[in-house]
Amino acid sequence: MSVFGGMSKGERNRTKLRVRTAMAAQTLLEGRYLGGRPPCGYTPHDLGAHPNPAKAADGNR
Repeated sequence: MSVFGGMSKGERNRTKLRVRTAMAAQTLLEGRYLGGRPPCGYTPHDLGAHPNPAKAADGNR
């Protein structure tokens, strides 16, 4: 069981690194915050058209 536990922990760390790296790259490329809705009291700024072309065609921002 300890071998499986060690392998599981290693895979979890690799997955965490891949996800965080991908999110950081998306933030740099798209210039958007990937944290969900802004907290109460903060106003979101208009960043232009939606980055997804299909949603931008529908008029989403």
